[in-house]
Amino acid sequence: MKFFFLSTLLLSSIFGAAHAQDSSNWQNYLEIKEPYFKETRRNRQRVIDYMPNFKNVSDRRVIKVRFSTDFMDGEGKIVFKTRGLLTQLIKPGSSSWSKEYYSFFDNQFLNDDTYDILLPLFEIRDKDIQKIEVQSIEFEDGEILKFEAIK
Repeated sequence: MKFFFLSTLLLSSIFGAAHAQDSSNWQNYLEIKEPYFKETRRNRQRVIDYMPNFKNVSDRRVIKVRFSTDFMDGEGKIVFKTRGLLTQLIKPGSSSWSKEYYSFFDNQFLNDDTYDILLPLFEIRDKDIQKIEVQSIEFEDGEILKFEAIK
């Protein structure tokens, strides 16, 4: 029984290591492009739509990207954080496109909802107001790479 357990442990560590790549930095696989960040009206309600866009700089097909975005004011202070999932086939050399996005609706009865926080940042249109980090990338072959936040 001990032999079976040790053999299983050894084989799983060998195959796990063989399947792993240099996954220390998500930027080896994806490049951040201009995000989809748009203010509009939907059903007579003001809304900001947001989704980061990524270019696949790897040689493999990406199907999912888990990410977080910190929105910062002009002084670099984080004013809003969000986490998201982009589910889309991104071929090597191609970029994601904004078919799906997150929507932040204006609540006319509140002055400090997410829409009100993001609106001034939307009007600035400075790329430095967003810090995007990728938590994981899933490839079409089923491999999932997870990443630690860059400090």
